[in-house]
Amino acid sequence: DNRLRGESSESIKAVAVYEVAKGIGALLGAGALWLWHTDLERWLATATATWQQNFGYLLAPQVESTVRIAQQASKNWPLFLLLIFIYAAIRFIEAYG
Repeated sequence: DNRLRGESSESIKAVAVYEVAKGIGALLGAGALWLWHTDLERWLATATATWQQNFGYLLAPQVESTVRIAQQASKNWPLFLLLIFIYAAIRFIEAYG
């Protein structure tokens, strides 16, 4: 019985760490958006060309989707920044809970 509680406790801790990592990742994304929103188009073009040079068309639909989202974010960066902070807050609340 105690062994099951210990395993359950470890699983809960692992989920909490994962949620914190997602929250931190979101905040890093918010920081990148804040710093690079004016140069984002140039940066995305460079990053996409570098990806294709190194990996060809591996994950091409996912890369294109990410680029479209980032382009939209650069146009509406204050709104996306707010949404990222809300997402990070939810991740941290889930990790705490």
